[in-house]
Amino acid sequence: MCRVLVVDDDPTVLGLCLFALEFEGHEAVGCTDLATALATARREAFDVVVADLPSEEESDRHLAELTAHTGSTAPLLLLGKDALRLLHTLITLPAVAVHGLVKPFDLGEFVDEVQRLAQQRAR
Repeated sequence: MCRVLVVDDDPTVLGLCLFALEFEGHEAVGCTDLATALATARREAFDVVVADLPSEEESDRHLAELTAHTGSTAPLLLLGKDALRLLHTLITLPAVAVHGLVKPFDLGEFVDEVQRLAQQRAR
């Protein structure tokens, strides 16, 4: 079991991701915006952070803050059509393990990737 912070501005997708993770025995905390996710990450520790966000400059800034706060302790899995663009931006930050999964994705594939990242972190 691992603790996962999931950030998605679409409540339906967020709910599906949380359900899939909890079904597999993980503890998942969901946020619909980066500001809330950042506040949550400052209060709690997570094994993996998952984020799917709109491609706005403010989101990029908050995502960089979230990554800076959790990046040395938790890998970041980016979801969505902008995953590759954000990966390219964030990969330059020091001590950040960033991975991407482009939508649409299978929930099983999503859970497998989260588990793989949590296992890598545990080593």
